[in-house]
Amino acid sequence: MTLAIALLVAATTGAPASPAAGDRVRIEEAAGGRRFTARVTEVQQGALVVHTDDQGLRRLELSSLRRLEVSRGRRGHFGRGARVGLVVGAALGALVLAADNNDKPDPDCTCDVIPPALLAGTLVASGALYGGLAGLVIRRERWEAVPLLPGPTARLAPTIAAVPGGVRVGLTLRLGPAPRAR
Repeated sequence: MTLAIALLVAATTGAPASPAAGDRVRIEEAAGGRRFTARVTEVQQGALVVHTDDQGLRRLELSSLRRLEVSRGRRGHFGRGARVGLVVGAALGALVLAADNNDKPDPDCTCDVIPPALLAGTLVASGALYGGLAGLVIRRERWEAVPLLPGPTARLAPTIAAVPGGVRVGLTLRLGPAPRAR
């Protein structure tokens, strides 16, 4: 319950993600670009202690990481599945309409015939429904990027100033050190 409230507060305040003990994380190291997932066991100042399946416990300096993401759970995607199903159903419906050569049934036939447009519409709606249900069942893990400490900063800004007899235009370049870890 406390975790749910903390996640809700973080989501509503727009606070950046930060890993906590027990979180599942996806890591990309800067040296070599190795990517792996792990479970955070401890958060230290400027570092994470994680448990990986293949290497056990590892201490990772945040400065040695290129990318860090925290898992925010698994969820289904009804809307995405419905859109895919709609496209598939529309394609099948278009095939039905293209195959209809407007031949009238035999006038002596008393059988019920489904109009091709109704059949095509049913295929589109069914495709969207079944695609949406498949999207709910097939769950994917959601990852949220964690901002890492940036390197040295540089900012380039245009400057315009009125001077006697004209206007002075230029560029200002400001260089700064990397922000310190808190």
